[in-house]
Amino acid sequence: MSINSSGDWFAQWFDSRYYHILYCNRNDQEALAFIRKLLNHLEVSEDVQILDLACGSGRHTRSVTALGYQVTGMDLSEESIAMARQQSPGIQYEVGDMRSFDLGRRFGMVMNLFTSFGYFDDVAENAKALGCVARHLFKDGIFVLDYFNATQVVSNLIPKEYIVREGVEFHIRREVRNRHICKRIEVVDGNHREVHEEKVQLFSREDVEAMMIQAGLQPKECFGDYELNAFNQNSPRMIIVAEKN
Repeated sequence: MSINSSGDWFAQWFDSRYYHILYCNRNDQEALAFIRKLLNHLEVSEDVQILDLACGSGRHTRSVTALGYQVTGMDLSEESIAMARQQSPGIQYEVGDMRSFDLGRRFGMVMNLFTSFGYFDDVAENAKALGCVARHLFKDGIFVLDYFNATQVVSNLIPKEYIVREGVEFHIRREVRNRHICKRIEVVDGNHREVHEEKVQLFSREDVEAMMIQAGLQPKECFGDYELNAFNQNSPRMIIVAEKN
């Protein structure tokens, strides 16, 4: 059995073909509906250039393009970016680390969606990502961070799950450890077995907003779901909209 325990978990797991098999059922129509509602609410004009940070294989990036906006997608995973380029060759995609990327230009809006934040053990590393966001925004530019509601995730944690996709078995265990949600994923593909881990920090709204302010981003609104209802302790999501000072 191969156990991927060295290095950053996300660098290994997101480049694995099994990651894309496990999460192949993510809904493009749901993404498009959310992006349309979000951009309409924020009254983002069509001349605003948008960065989709940690874009994965480009599900939300494609939605932004479909609505007539110019968008750049960026992700650490070369495998995800290769898939994104194949599915939508007309969109600009870049490979980069959210803590240190430098695209040499600024944007009117940066999005970081679907819990693509909080991956680093050291809180300061997460703060670096917000610093990079701020440096890539024009003054008064908009940043949208879509994160889970930690309270609800812990309350509704499913300790064990068994999933089969494309003939591949996924044995999943979840636990709270050191203020992280930790997910152990054992992959069984015929005679081949390997183990991956996902770890995401349990940040509260106050935690995230404090980091934003330190980075020069002023929180303005917080929504609790993809319908943009107001955030409360029972909300499934925590979608914070901030503005560059």
